[in-house]
Amino acid sequence: MRERLARLLALVTGLVLVAAALILADRRGRIEPVANLPPQSDIESIVRGRQLYLELRCSACHAVAGEGNLRAPLDGVATRLDRVALGQWVVADPAVASALPARVRAMKSDYRALSPEAFDALLDYLQSLTDPPPN
Repeated sequence: MRERLARLLALVTGLVLVAAALILADRRGRIEPVANLPPQSDIESIVRGRQLYLELRCSACHAVAGEGNLRAPLDGVATRLDRVALGQWVVADPAVASALPARVRAMKSDYRALSPEAFDALLDYLQSLTDPPPN
């Protein structure tokens, strides 16, 4: 008798949870399709750029979404710098080099050896960082 009662209680609880989920989903409204999604090739490039960010250990000096070195967060960097300026900062181009310590310039100059495809992917990833830093 107890097993039947426990099963019935479990079934009723499950049904109540499903009903509550459906009601909440209905109240939140339907999810609208995102109008401005980048093309699939751009998404793949952004993903590759994120991989490069991790492989190159950029988080030793920078943070994204609170992960990495919080002294130099990259959150929202795409709202502050255009693609050309981002590229200049990545490789410590002479146009921005005077704003960087010598040690940082030396480290960043290594990124000049990236292939054009890898460099573009890294820039695509950085340009996808439009959200402000988390609080």
